[in-house]
Amino acid sequence: MNHSSTLYSREDILLYKNGSFDIKGLNIVDRELFYKLSRDIIKGLGKRKTQRGKKAGKRTKNRRNQDIIRKPTNLLAAPIERKCQQSKFLPTILYTNCRSLNVWKLAELNSYAEIHKPNVICLTETWLDAQKQQLINIEGYDNHFSNRKSRIGGGVCILTSSDLNASCLSTYTTRTISAAWVLVKIASHKPLIIGCVYHPPNADQTTSIEYIEETISKLTPKHQNANLIVTGDFNKLPVENLCQQFGLRDLVDFTTRENSKLDLVLTDVAEYNSPTKLAPIANNDHCCILLKGVQYHRSNYTKVKKRIVTPERKKDLLTDLASISWDAVLNATNVNDKVLIFHQIITTLLNKHCPEKTVKVRSDRPPWMTNSILKLIRACDEAHSRGCLSYKLLRSLVQRAIRSSKRRFIDEKLNSEQDTKSWWETVKQITNNQTKPKVPEYAVINVERQDNKQLCENLNNYYQSVGGEAVQQSGKVERGRRVPLDQLAWGKLSI
Repeated sequence: MNHSSTLYSREDILLYKNGSFDIKGLNIVDRELFYKLSRDIIKGLGKRKTQRGKKAGKRTKNRRNQDIIRKPTNLLAAPIERKCQQSKFLPTILYTNCRSLNVWKLAELNSYAEIHKPNVICLTETWLDAQKQQLINIEGYDNHFSNRKSRIGGGVCILTSSDLNASCLSTYTTRTISAAWVLVKIASHKPLIIGCVYHPPNADQTTSIEYIEETISKLTPKHQNANLIVTGDFNKLPVENLCQQFGLRDLVDFTTRENSKLDLVLTDVAEYNSPTKLAPIANNDHCCILLKGVQYHRSNYTKVKKRIVTPERKKDLLTDLASISWDAVLNATNVNDKVLIFHQIITTLLNKHCPEKTVKVRSDRPPWMTNSILKLIRACDEAHSRGCLSYKLLRSLVQRAIRSSKRRFIDEKLNSEQDTKSWWETVKQITNNQTKPKVPEYAVINVERQDNKQLCENLNNYYQSVGGEAVQQSGKVERGRRVPLDQLAWGKLSI
C-alpha cells in the first residue's frame, strides 16, 4: 500500500488517543505515518488562533489560558477523600530533673501524666543504662533514651505520646553533656524540634555551648520552617548568645531548685506562655515544669436524626401513598388499633423512601446558618483554593445568602406571638446585648464601711441633693401656669 494515499480522519486520531483505535492491522510504513500524524494533530488540538491588538495583551492571554485549564468541561470527576480540618494544636510538655529514675519516682511520674496529660515528657539525670531502661515504661508513651555508658549518672530521656507523629533525630552523651533530640510533626502547625539537654555543674561550658549550636545548625536546615524547643538542666550555663543567635526566649521566670534557676525552657514558638511550677517528684529537690500547649477545641456536638428528603423521594412517596390500601385501618374495631396500624404504614413508607441519617449539630453554629449556605461556602473555598474566576461570584452569593437568611430569621423571631418578657429576651439574643443594670449612686457603699449606716447616709445625701435642685428650679416656673408632667421631674413639683 502506498502510504502517500493513506488518509486518516481526525476522529481516527482521537480514537487512537483514547486507546480505542486498532492499529495492529496496519503495515509498518502506515503505522509509522500514523504515529507521526497523531503526534502532530494531538499536539495542535490545544492550540488557539493567535490574536492581534488588544486581544493579544498579556492579561488577556493569561485569562484565556485560565479559562481553558479550569473550564468545567475539561475537568474529570475524581473521587476525593475529604478530611475534616483539625483544630490548632501544640503539645503540652512536662519537664523535671528526676536525679535517678527509680520505681517510686516512676510511679509518681505516671500519676503526673494521668493528671496533667502531657504530650511530651522530658527527663534529665535519669541515671539509666541499657538494662535499667527496659524497666521504664509509661502506658501510652514512646521512649527515647540517651544514657551514659562509662559510668552511672547523667543521661536524658524524652517520652512522646503514642498518638504524636514523633521520631528521634539524634542522641549524644559524654561527660560534658547529655542530649536527645526529637522531631514532632503536627498537622496544624510547623514541625517541632524538641531537645532535652543536661549540662553537669563542673563540665566545660564552652564545649556544651558549641555542641548545642552545632546540633541546632545541623537539624534546622534538614527540617525547614521547624520551630525549636530546648529544655533541660543547664546549671547556670550562659545561653544569652545562643538565644540571640537562634531567636529563642526563656519562658521560665521562677526558681527551679531552692533559690537558683537551673532548669530552662528555650523556644521560638510565640504561642507558648509562661510555664507552671509544680511540686517535685518524690524527695527530689528540682521542681517540675509544665508547659501547657495551645489547643482550640470546637464546641461539643449533638447527634440528631434527620430524614433524607429530595423531590424525587417525595414523588415516589406520594405515588406509593396513592396506591396503598387502607382496608386494614378501616376494618380495625378499636381506635387505638387504627392509630397503631396507620402509624406503622406511614413509618414503613418513610423508612423506605426517606430513610433516617445521623447528623452532627454543633452548638456554635448560628441559628440562621442553613445547609444551602454551607454548600455555597464550601464551593467558594474550593474555587479559592483552585484559583477559579468564579470565586468572586460565589463570594457575593454567600454574602447575599447570609444577609437574607439573617433578615428572615430576625423577622420570624420578632413577629412571632410571645409575651413581652420573651420578646425582649429575643431582642437581646439577636443584638447580643448583655449589659448589666446600672447601680444607682445612692446604693454605692463605701468599701471601708460596708454597713447599713453608710447606706442610709448615701440615701439621705441623694434625696437631699435632688430636693435642693427641685427647690432651686421650682422658682423658675411661673405660678398659675400649668406645666405638663412630662416636662418636669418629680422633684421639681412644689406642693
